[in-house]
Amino acid sequence: LLDPSTGVQKIVTEDSLLVNSNIISISGIDSAIWISGFEGIVCATLREGTISYANYTGITDIGSTYVNYILPDTKGRVWLATDGKGLTVLDKDKFTSLQQQAPGSGNVIYRIVEDPFNNLWYSTYRNGVVKYNGTTFYNYNNAHGLSDMNVTGLARTRDNIIVMHRNKLDIINAKTGVITYIDDEQGIENINTDFNAYTTDGDGNLYFIADSTICKYHADRK
Repeated sequence: LLDPSTGVQKIVTEDSLLVNSNIISISGIDSAIWISGFEGIVCATLREGTISYANYTGITDIGSTYVNYILPDTKGRVWLATDGKGLTVLDKDKFTSLQQQAPGSGNVIYRIVEDPFNNLWYSTYRNGVVKYNGTTFYNYNNAHGLSDMNVTGLARTRDNIIVMHRNKLDIINAKTGVITYIDDEQGIENINTDFNAYTTDGDGNLYFIADSTICKYHADRK
């Protein structure tokens, strides 16, 4: 842990998963920080200067050993991108896998984002990108304009969903579903495909690496 006001660092020893497991992703909302690893997930909650840890490990709680990403949404639910049970949600202290409701998505999910209209978007293993509006799953694949089924990253920049590939960005307008593209004609190629090797800032701008150069996609780009 790093205290940004003092610069003081502290190694977390209170939870065994954080001590012994590889950490894959860290995300959070309000006072709750969600951390995923190869053996489950941990929720670290800060109350009155004290941090408490809730540990959910592997098959018993989640139904899958690996969790690639965690997204707390605007409705108080927590969505898990699992490796083995597909899209899973924690709602009212109960884990539910949506794998059977979305058979075209497969059982491996890499990243989840929420758009301004409360739709979820998630990237899959060889099944493209899926949009879920709470009732219906809509798959974006080659037939629907996705340039490549091999998705290496997924991010939201304001009203757009950015789908990253090795040599191209697919820009999906979350409201209209229209897809535009950025590729080598705009100087983008050889995008770093390492897991979670990209980020967004508070203004919704996307940062990623292409040809060993840090690139910025401006969120207000039309």
